[in-house]
Amino acid sequence: ETGLNRYERIKNFDFSEGQKYWEATKGYWSSVRKEWSNVIAKNKVIKVKTDNYGKKMYQSHFDFAQQIVDKNQTKKSDIDQHAKTTINSFLKK
Repeated sequence: ETGLNRYERIKNFDFSEGQKYWEATKGYWSSVRKEWSNVIAKNKVIKVKTDNYGKKMYQSHFDFAQQIVDKNQTKKSDIDQHAKTTINSFLKK
């Protein structure tokens, strides 16, 4: 398979919505990265389910991130717990 990627610089684009999203959710994505680091450190082999109850892992993460944006949810313990629970629910035992 061969492909060609073209990149074009976008001038005068308003990135403020993306920046707002990142500011609201960066703590969650940090928790996700931290949990993956914990999983990787504790396991030589990691097997991941393709879906869990009909949902892909990325859907679970992005749905929760959107809840953070919509509800301005910032309680760190809830954010950390969701990241941990989501990742662990997709791991094959």
